[in-house]
Amino acid sequence: MKRITALAAVICFLFTGALSVFQVKTLAADSAKQQEAYIEVVPAAAGIDYEALYRSHPAEELVASVNGEPVLWDEYFYFYCGYAAEVESIMDYYGQNGVPISWEDTYQDGLTWADVPAESAEQSICEYRGIHLFAEENGISLPADAEEQIDRQIIESAESVLGEGATEEAFAAYLAKGYLSMPVYRRMLSTNLLYQQLLTELYDGETEEGDVQNAQADLTEKLQQNLEKISFVPEGSFQRPNVMSYQIGG
Repeated sequence: MKRITALAAVICFLFTGALSVFQVKTLAADSAKQQEAYIEVVPAAAGIDYEALYRSHPAEELVASVNGEPVLWDEYFYFYCGYAAEVESIMDYYGQNGVPISWEDTYQDGLTWADVPAESAEQSICEYRGIHLFAEENGISLPADAEEQIDRQIIESAESVLGEGATEEAFAAYLAKGYLSMPVYRRMLSTNLLYQQLLTELYDGETEEGDVQNAQADLTEKLQQNLEKISFVPEGSFQRPNVMSYQIGG
C-alpha cells in the first residue's frame, strides 16, 4: 500500500492531535457540543451512487485484516465513502475554476484519483489499529470504566444532535445516514479513549503543565513511526471498490 502524502494539504489527512481530521472528528472533541459540530454525515452526491456501492457487500463481510485484526466491510466503506466524497468536492472545486479533474487522472506516484479513496481508507484503518498496537507494546490499556465513558459519550452526542431524551437507537439511525454503524462508532470512541490514556501515562508531567501540543506532536511522531509494523492485508477474493463503476448516469 502506497502512503498518501500530498493530499494531506487538501483534505487534512494525517494525525491532528487525536486522529485524522477527516475521519469521525467527534474523537478529538472535548464536549457533546463539539461532537455535534464535528459529526460528518455524507450527503447524497451527484456523481457516485454510494448506496449501490455500499450494498455491493454485506456489512459484516470480512474484507481485510490489519496485523491479524479483522476489518469488516462496514468499517472499510465508512472511510472509503468519506474520502470518495471529499475527492468529489475537490473535483467540483477545480472544475468550477476551469481545471477539470477526472477519476482517471494521475494523482501522485502512479496513483489515479480513483485510487485515492481506497489508499486513504486503508491508511486510516491502519492508523487506528496502530494506536492499539502501540499501547499494547507500552503496556497501556483502556481505563477500567471505558465502556461507561463510551455509553455516556453516545447519549450526550445523541441528545446534542437529536434533542433531550434521544436514545442510542435513534442516534444509530442518524449515524447510519453517513454509513457509520454503531459498532464502528463505539470502536472509534474506544480508540480515542486509548489515545488519551497514552497521553496521560506517557506524558503525565507535560500534560499537567499544559504543554499538551508538544506531547501530542511527540506521540504523533511515535505513532507514525510505528506504522512500519502495520500491514493491511485483503482477505479472500476482496478487491478494492471501483468508484468509476458506480457513477450515477454512467
